[in-house]
Amino acid sequence: MLKKLLTLAFVATPAWTAFGADLAIEEIVVTASRIGSVDQRVVVMDEDEVDEAFFHAADALRVLPGLALSTNGHRGSLAQARVRGAESNHLLVLLDGVALNDPVLGSEFNFGALDFAGVQRVEYLAGPQSAIWGSDALAGVLYLDSTPRRDASRLALGAGSHGTVDADVEFARVSGERHAAVAVGRVVSDGTNPAATGDEDDGFANTTAHVNLGRSWNRWQASVAARLTDTDVDYDPTPGPRYLPADGDRNARGRSAMVHGALRFSPTDTIESWLTLASSRDRNRQYADGAFTDGTVGRRDTATLATNFRFDRQRVNVTVELERERIRQTGAASPFGDPNQRQRINGQSITAEYQVEVGRFGFSASARADSSDAFEDAFAYRLGATIGANPRWFANVGRGVKNPTFTERFGFTPDTFIGNPDLAPETSLGFETGIVLTVSATTASLVYFNTTLHHEIDGFFFDIARGGFTACNIDGESHREGAEATLDTQLGPVALSATYAYVDSTADDVRELRRPHHIGNIDARVAITHSVHASVGVAVSGSALDRDFSTWPATDVELDAYRLWRGKLDIALSPRWSLILSAENLLGEDYATVYGYRSPGVTAMVKVVFDP
Repeated sequence: MLKKLLTLAFVATPAWTAFGADLAIEEIVVTASRIGSVDQRVVVMDEDEVDEAFFHAADALRVLPGLALSTNGHRGSLAQARVRGAESNHLLVLLDGVALNDPVLGSEFNFGALDFAGVQRVEYLAGPQSAIWGSDALAGVLYLDSTPRRDASRLALGAGSHGTVDADVEFARVSGERHAAVAVGRVVSDGTNPAATGDEDDGFANTTAHVNLGRSWNRWQASVAARLTDTDVDYDPTPGPRYLPADGDRNARGRSAMVHGALRFSPTDTIESWLTLASSRDRNRQYADGAFTDGTVGRRDTATLATNFRFDRQRVNVTVELERERIRQTGAASPFGDPNQRQRINGQSITAEYQVEVGRFGFSASARADSSDAFEDAFAYRLGATIGANPRWFANVGRGVKNPTFTERFGFTPDTFIGNPDLAPETSLGFETGIVLTVSATTASLVYFNTTLHHEIDGFFFDIARGGFTACNIDGESHREGAEATLDTQLGPVALSATYAYVDSTADDVRELRRPHHIGNIDARVAITHSVHASVGVAVSGSALDRDFSTWPATDVELDAYRLWRGKLDIALSPRWSLILSAENLLGEDYATVYGYRSPGVTAMVKVVFDP
């Protein structure tokens, strides 16, 4: 079960665990501010919760409030996350502060390839974050932290349904002046059949390796981290005239690599500066019947120089960043255009943050100016305020900007899509207010949000004159409005955690696709004996709309509501050995989060864990 830390603070104030721990835990939240503090609600998954994501990391994210997950049927395939009714490329995914969104994959992150190997902690922050993190953070940030906090040694081997084998190794050592962590994860599966017809299973394989090293001396700190992910996924084509998945030999192979280094210097107790250099590269190749068809390579290089100043109850940050994106696409030319091209975008930004405490009140302001050789200069800001400590009330307003993606501007997908280089950036203005309250072993939060999006990009507009799909800016406004609630409490021997979100997302007064109105999750955990722990949970999603392209014009279809039950039994065989029995979709619910793609059904796994 996922325990969540609801953190709302100005200077790393204590956050209480969901299970009523005796001692408060000092949490430094890095998602919302480079100053290391936050005046918003941040949901945190700690190290133990990350380890409990036993089979597919994406499934663990269903508990995050306001996040709707949609997958192309089987595990390992493309999985998208939409936060508070926004687009999937409006959520920025960071690893130790380095963006993982693929510049060529619509500037979004494919959660189907996510493995938690090396990840120690996950922070989730919904709402406009462009004032700190730039274009891709229009709707929120998911921050993966790989810095180890304690010594660890772990070997795990699991086997499950659909011919799945899952193995991972983790090693970490932490002292007062240095840390080192290495992790490797490998999963292979025969997969399931995502098509409504036929009987061909589509398998997948994922290998992830991660390393994080750090050293401090005097007033200096240095760290370096590197990550490599290899994926191999089978999938089905979607031939006309139905444009639904049908058995066929298609394969996608991807390799993502990231490396970054940081050097920090604190000349005084009130000043801290750091320089970060980072580079990420995503390569994707597609095959049909064993033959190469098309491929993409996206690379992002960044250099960031930041300085924090602290003056009594005031804090200031100034950050300058240089970024370069390089994009290459290869494939066979078609009547829609020639996909073979190279593009480059050079950009720079400056960000300023200010925070102050006045008695029971706290105020914050942040602003970011971006310029590049591809888009007009952009400006994002955010203003926030908090009142009290417990309960703590908060409110904020923010402006975000999202630049058109490479695919929307130039990407020719053979026989289906035409790029539109004349697109305007999307802009949003969002408001949020809420409360976080802790009473004894219970922590609860309630948040209301309202966001207006201008110039929304429709990536499925049919250009009659050119006879193909393209992208265009929608006239009018798009609205996202709703509320989120979370609860963590202890009811006798049972630890209970629950989340719920209502989201209403419309574009020009028309309900948007793949955004359910209702999203919820409940988890309960109990210690049966000293060595046996059990948990049961259910993820609930309301109905959503999707689009059927077999008709002209395309028509909307309804995706039914669903409930996914899961269970887990953790048995300590000895101080070093444990046995984990787990299952998802226990009742075998037949559901779809993308029209035409069948769910994987019941998934079960047995895992043996050795902790020397």
